[in-house]
Amino acid sequence: MSKKFKAVSVVILSMSLFITASWIINNENEIPVVSGQGEISENYSSTNDMEKDSILTIKGKVIEQETLVYGNLPFTISDVKIIQSYKGKHVKGDVIQVVETGGIYHPEGKNGDKLDKVEMRLNGVATLNEKDNVILFLDNFIGPQIENGYIPLGAYQGRFKSDINGNLKQLTSEGNEITNIEQQKISSFEEKLESTKQ
Repeated sequence: MSKKFKAVSVVILSMSLFITASWIINNENEIPVVSGQGEISENYSSTNDMEKDSILTIKGKVIEQETLVYGNLPFTISDVKIIQSYKGKHVKGDVIQVVETGGIYHPEGKNGDKLDKVEMRLNGVATLNEKDNVILFLDNFIGPQIENGYIPLGAYQGRFKSDINGNLKQLTSEGNEITNIEQQKISSFEEKLESTKQ
């Protein structure tokens, strides 16, 4: 399956999500959370596979975000400033755009009215947040929302950050975790990425 087809599949699957009525309160903003269920086109079981398939692997900081609505679904566009580039054409200091399905938005009612603000999460997984420091395994994004953007591998599987103990934490849904990263320090993970730098 080509990478282009995979990216288009993610967009098509995202557009055809079945929104469930699983309302939760987002404690930070007191915004109701809606979980959109969908299948991801590629499921990764190791970071080695992600390293091989990514066209861009970076450590970066989310510096700004906006949410666009397309086909009645929110897409969060994050501007990520590259701190370290491990693979791909971008270098330290570049700012790239990362597209994720979901985010905070005003859904449209049956009559076209704007409804109260909600946060939509694909399979219960929140999008990146402003000021997050992350390691991302990315592919080209192909869709009408933006040009020259990127999408995390496995829709959201290719997103990592450090927990409060300095351990690597994958930002994914239950059942889609990579098992070979348990109790791995983010510093050793970064050293591994640096050693395989392309």
